[in-house]
Amino acid sequence: MMASFIMSSRLHAIMFTLSMTLISFVLAPLGIFANAAVALVTLRLGAKQGLWVALPVTAGLTLIVMVLKGNALVGLTSGLVSWLPLVVLGAVLERTVSWTQVLQYLLAILAVLIIGFYVAVGNPAAVWEQWLISLVNYLPLENTEQTLQLTETMKISAPYMTGVLAALLGVHWMVSLMLGRYWQAQLYNPGGFQTELHRMRMSKPLALLMIALVGLRLFVDSALLTDLIIVGLAVFLFAGLSLVHYSVHHFKLGIGWLVAVYLLLIFTTPVIVMLATLGIIDSQADLRRFINTRKPTI
Repeated sequence: MMASFIMSSRLHAIMFTLSMTLISFVLAPLGIFANAAVALVTLRLGAKQGLWVALPVTAGLTLIVMVLKGNALVGLTSGLVSWLPLVVLGAVLERTVSWTQVLQYLLAILAVLIIGFYVAVGNPAAVWEQWLISLVNYLPLENTEQTLQLTETMKISAPYMTGVLAALLGVHWMVSLMLGRYWQAQLYNPGGFQTELHRMRMSKPLALLMIALVGLRLFVDSALLTDLIIVGLAVFLFAGLSLVHYSVHHFKLGIGWLVAVYLLLIFTTPVIVMLATLGIIDSQADLRRFINTRKPTI
């Protein structure tokens, strides 16, 4: 079992994390396993031990990238962005045993990153538009019409890139942390992860803040507000999914329902908004209390 190997020694944890990170350069989804290893160590042994895994791996990654690409900054940035937030979030969960706190910290980290990016570059949409259009020029397109169509698509996408990329980063961190928590439960607390997953909710004040941001965006044309709303939806998405998992378990609906929800989530954007909205509503209304009054099916 991977979790047992990771926890058997610090060296094993470092070797596993670094090897999975390198493999993720070819198979990107495997990067989640590298992140989950750092999360597992942090959750079990604390932030200091998590850093003792993350920092040597970051140093190793920096050295490897410098040798292969001649640019140490890429490896250093990749390591710090991947693992430092996970150590912070893992330490929060280890200390509070509260996914509500984790979600709040995650939203705060993403908001700070977005605001910091705006301060640093001034006009993110213009930066993304320039980068995306330059990317089009490298693609082997068949004719000028295709180039023009793709360029226009890039221009439309540019204003949303900051929020979307920050949201994807947040989802990546959250899934990695959840996998690390699942591994921890397998080793030390069987069944504990499911109980925590079913209780995941957002706080009322942040739900009200989210509603206020959406309301303000209706009257103010602000790219910053749009990006903050996008990452807010990504965070509240997990609260909505928690409620779905709880409902499926309570009514004994079977795993097929969860598979259907996740397939819709992957392929249809409106489902993301619906689940996030469900998470916002649940933070105010405590829908689990209503669900508990309904009889499960046999």
